[in-house]
Amino acid sequence: MPRTQDGMSTPGDDADFLLRRAIAGRRLIQFTYQGRPRLVEPHDYGIAAGRARLLAYQVGGQSHGPLPNWRMFD
Repeated sequence: MPRTQDGMSTPGDDADFLLRRAIAGRRLIQFTYQGRPRLVEPHDYGIAAGRARLLAYQVGGQSHGPLPNWRMFD
């Protein structure tokens, strides 16, 4: 992924850029994960154990568990 010298993503890195912008702007995002639609408040995003991970509060869409609730997305 393209990065600036301070480690931030560049606008050409669409998903990374949009996630960081949504977190900074406190915006809801929607996406499909494991075949289910999700509506979440993204809170933290980064690399853990070599994988991109998103910590979010899921407020809508579908889930195996109760909503709203905290979720970690890989």
